[in-house]
Order: sequence, then structure tokens, then C-alpha cells
Amino acid sequence: MGDGWFLPLAGFFGGALLGLASQAGRFCTHGAIEDVLFGGDSRRLRMAFLGLALAMGAIFALQGMGAVDLGNAVLLTRPLPLGSVAIGSFLFGVGMALVGTCAFGSLARLGGGDLGGLFVAVVVGVTGYSAASGVLGDWIRLVPGDGEPAQTSAGFAHAVSGVTGLPVALTGTAIAAALAAFVLSDRRFRAEWRFIAWSFVLALAIVSGWVVTSMEAMTGFSGAAVTSHSFVRPLGETVIVFMTGPTGAPGFGIGAVLGVIAGGAAGSLWRGAFHWQACDDARTFKRHLLGATLMGIGGVLAFGCTIGQGLSAASVLAFSAPVAMAGMFAGSWLVLQWMVRGSVIAPLRELMGRA
Repeated sequence: MGDGWFLPLAGFFGGALLGLASQAGRFCTHGAIEDVLFGGDSRRLRMAFLGLALAMGAIFALQGMGAVDLGNAVLLTRPLPLGSVAIGSFLFGVGMALVGTCAFGSLARLGGGDLGGLFVAVVVGVTGYSAASGVLGDWIRLVPGDGEPAQTSAGFAHAVSGVTGLPVALTGTAIAAALAAFVLSDRRFRAEWRFIAWSFVLALAIVSGWVVTSMEAMTGFSGAAVTSHSFVRPLGETVIVFMTGPTGAPGFGIGAVLGVIAGGAAGSLWRGAFHWQACDDARTFKRHLLGATLMGIGGVLAFGCTIGQGLSAASVLAFSAPVAMAGMFAGSWLVLQWMVRGSVIAPLRELMGRA
């Protein structure tokens, strides 16, 4: 098949693991937030954070061994405008709550036979690509703080290393160990071996992205960026390739998009849950249209989605990751309170009272 297929096949592998974890392992960031807010159940959220900790530890350990070159990682070498990340992640969180899942989740749902997932994925892809490179791009560039960043490191591990003099790899693995210990401190979560097992699958998917793109950057000639999985702009690229045909081998992101669909299909068939379905009514359709549009625009402003910022960027301790995660949680929280309780005033007062 040629060397050009290395990245898309690697992307397909990692994407399939994520899709499988979504359908068979119940991995869903929006669902995890709902569990915490309305059920007091943090197990799915802890599964995501344990996967993050495992990926973080593996990546920094591999960097220490020279297998991964984080010095070329786009999320670290090009500091992102945090104002744009905050605004975009909030919009993404609002859209995620309106749809009931994120951009990645819509692909996994499509694999399970949900045609509503196809609609959401296409709208996210078109609006996101338009915001990054099309007619919406001029509006996006008006966002305060958006601009060309300087070529300097922008990660917590690098910052701590600069202050303490400790190696970056040691600092990153220590932070990962602390995060894993905190997640595993919950006895109820430790008793759920299936969640722990799927955490390893999530970690493998994220680590595989960093490893293969780093290998390509060190030994290949494609000029591909060192990064891992994210699902906003790659959705738009997939739509364009589907309409116009590939000019060569597809990239890592397109391979990952197709992998999530395939993994979602495999996971739903494994559980015996595959069935065709669509939007219930016009009201649901309109809510999904608005939510998908906000996720597309917000994902570009935030430079990533729940996977791109919440797992990929966070796994290398990029400064943008906690800002993006907080923004997505805030946007999702507000919409969920409005949809479930009919108001956001009372919940805000409750939060202020607890504070």
C-alpha cells in the first residue's frame, strides 16, 4: 500500500479503540458529566481520568526513552490563545449538551446505527472546517486573543522542570502517578474492573496517536504534525474527501474518523445493541442542528474537542487542556440544568451557597 498509508491506518487503529470503548465500555464524556450531576456516580468520569493518567505516564516515559519527541508537538510548541480556548470550549460544551454527546460520540453512535449521529457529524465537520479555513474563518479571527503564537514550550511538565531542574519525563510521569492514585482512591471505582480495563484501552488509543505521528515526524517525509486524536476539523476533511475523492492516501485524522465508526459498530454488535434509528421529532432535529453547529465552531476556537483537548492535549500536560475542560464542563452544566430543572438561576445560587 505504500508508506503514505502508515498514518491513516494508525489513525484507524486508535479511532477503532475509542469507538469500541464508547459502545462496549460506555465511555462518553457527556454521559460521565450527567452521571456526576444527576446520579452522584463518578465511575465513568474516573474511567476517563484513569485513561488520561495512564496515557500521560506512558507518553512521558516514552519521551524519556527517546521514542516520542514532544519537542515537535503542536500543542506544546505553539502556545494556544487561552481566551479563544475558553470561549470555544464553552460553546462546545453547550453544543454537546444540546446534542447529548460530543463530536466523537456522534461517530460512535453512527457506528451503532444512529443516523442522527451521521447528521451531527456532518454538521460539526462542515461548520468546523468552514470556521478553520472557510467563510466563517474571518469571523473566527475576530475573537480576542486569537493569533499566531510564539514558538516556545507551553506545558506544565516543562514549566515545573524549568523551576525544579528535574527532567521533563520524570516530572510528567510523577504527575501521571499522582492523578492515577487520586482516581483509584475511590473504593467503588476500584471494584469495577471493567472500567479499569477500558481505561487501558483509552490510554492505548491516545498513546498510539502520539507514537505514530512522532515516528512519522522523525523518519517520514509527509511533514505531518506530532499530535494525537481530535475530532472536529478531521470530520470536515473526511466530508471533503468523500465528496471530491482523495488526492493521495488520507491523513491520520481521516483514518481516525473511520476507525471510530468501525469500532462503534463492532462494540454495538458485541453488545447486541446495533439498530437503525433517527431523530425522534423536529424539535430534536433543531436542537441537534444548533448543538452540532456550536460544537463545530467551538471546537475550532478551542483547538480541539473533548478528545483533542480533554485527552490528547491533557496527556502531554498542555496549558490549554484544563482551560478547555473547565469550559466544556461549564457549558454542558448550564444547558443540562436548564433542560432538566428549567432554570440555571437556582443551581447557580446553590453553587454560590456551597462556595
